Amino acid sequence: MHYNILFCNDLFGFLSGTSYRLRADGTTDFPYLSPRLVDVCGVPAKQGLENPRVLMAMIHPEDLPAFCAGIAASAAALSPWHTEFRLQPVRSGTVWIEAMATPARQENGDIVWHGFMFDITGRKALEEASRQHTHLLEVAQEAAGLGCFITDLESGNWTSSPRMDDIMGIDAAFERTVAAWGGLVHPDDRARATAEFEQAARRNEPLQHQYRIVRPRDGAVRWIEAWGRLECEQERPARMIGMVRDITGRKQAEKHLRLSQFALEQASDAVYWIHPDSSIFFVNEAACRMLGYSQAELTAMAVKDLNAEISVAFWREHWRDLQRQHSIRLETTHRGKDGRIIPVEVSANYVMFEGREYNCAIVRDISQRKLYESQLGPGARWLHALAAGFGACLPECGGRTAVPAGCGERYHGTQAIRTGHPGTQCHPGAEGRGAHRPARRRQRRQEPVHGAHES
Repeated sequence: MHYNILFCNDLFGFLSGTSYRLRADGTTDFPYLSPRLVDVCGVPAKQGLENPRVLMAMIHPEDLPAFCAGIAASAAALSPWHTEFRLQPVRSGTVWIEAMATPARQENGDIVWHGFMFDITGRKALEEASRQHTHLLEVAQEAAGLGCFITDLESGNWTSSPRMDDIMGIDAAFERTVAAWGGLVHPDDRARATAEFEQAARRNEPLQHQYRIVRPRDGAVRWIEAWGRLECEQERPARMIGMVRDITGRKQAEKHLRLSQFALEQASDAVYWIHPDSSIFFVNEAACRMLGYSQAELTAMAVKDLNAEISVAFWREHWRDLQRQHSIRLETTHRGKDGRIIPVEVSANYVMFEGREYNCAIVRDISQRKLYESQLGPGARWLHALAAGFGACLPECGGRTAVPAGCGERYHGTQAIRTGHPGTQCHPGAEGRGAHRPARRRQRRQEPVHGAHES
């Protein structure tokens, strides 16, 4: 036996042969230690042979109980012994050892194991690196909501990660075959999704598609997005490795966005989205119809291009007012592409979204209203403006009357009408008499009304 071990050591230099003996009286020794093992342990062969405790003491404390239990079980059943453990040699760092040996009972009752020991430190380092990479991948997939699958194209069977099982609503008992996957797909999407998978496999192309599933766990309908790439063997597709994720929330958001976009495009009033510097970055179709410009032309303009009377100073003041009041309604004019001057009513709204400021302006063509007002007398125009803008004076508590402030205030050709409580003033009324009156009395009935347009 010693000859055979020596021969193997010469033939396979990376192996370390050894013999370990458990005597009938319970004592142990090493009848043989290979030079490689002695070199790894860093102790003289004679010392190791005579005193086994020297080598046993080098076994890592965490691995020693399993090492001894394995020897005892092998001795009791005379079964092969196989284990992995760490050594802490005298002259180097920790070394991982894989040991395998076969026991044989001697005539005197001793049990002797003959076997080999491998230095697997490099393999363990690779395994640890792989474990860490796998852990990082699992964390990343969990954070991204990704599940993984591997499909064997020949058998049609597939394996899946726990995250994918959760996404698909399946458990360990679910039959993981291509046919069973097709059963998960929503009936309205099944034919298309199956055809896309088969086409990718047949043409050796990457797979990317979206489909709905009906989860067995709760019957919920969920949107799934899947990617896959093929791996070949002997130039033939052998398996597909891919990922899936639940995109139901994204699909719902896309639907709501399309609905909002449709409603915005179908609105009868013009809608402008404007940056703080007055540049226009979005308009709807109604704005294009009103002025005769294309969407590309309008989004290349600024507000001053629509009304030359709006100066840089005015816009800055207007933006400060908008930041403070959040909503301003005003009347002004816009110039169309054909040169027409169009009277408009603008409802400017301050919007803060993701840390950026915007003005969402709703613009209405009031040409017909202005034509109608020009045909009315001064008193009727005053009442019409008041009713149209504010629904008439509103009674406040304590017999006071709330009337709009600044109805006649003008900014470089615009008439500002401020809405909400900050834009009202309270004036004493006739307390107890149930009467409400305008903020200012006119001493003569013929006196012009402040802020009214004269014909």
